[in-house]
Amino acid sequence: MKNIDRYLSLKNQYQNSLVLIKTGNFYYTYLEDSIILNYLFNYQVQNNRVGFPLSVIDKIVEELKNNNISIVINDKDNTKYQNVGSNYQDIKIKAKEVYDKKKEIEDLIDKIRYKIDKYYFNYKLIKDFVDEL
Repeated sequence: MKNIDRYLSLKNQYQNSLVLIKTGNFYYTYLEDSIILNYLFNYQVQNNRVGFPLSVIDKIVEELKNNNISIVINDKDNTKYQNVGSNYQDIKIKAKEVYDKKKEIEDLIDKIRYKIDKYYFNYKLIKDFVDEL
């Protein structure tokens, strides 16, 4: 079974918990849970996934507990559930808002870079516009 399939299966059972999948020397999470880890730890979301090394699991679990987020940790045949609170939905909403703003800013910066790379004279126009704000 692929990691994403394990994640989706567990997420279906534990909808209000953050699900972590252990694979080798890393833990991974997906979809909305990856956005929560981006929000709490500034981990980069790539392909709707966040991964981090085993060495930081205690830090991750402690911060999730501090935020009253229940946790599911899966290692192929073994699943541990830690019910530490019911703040998952609230944090998910905040995380999504922050993530969406970051993405909008990144998209705008990419467009500006493209305009400047394609026609450097746009630099002065853009700079003057920003300076006027």
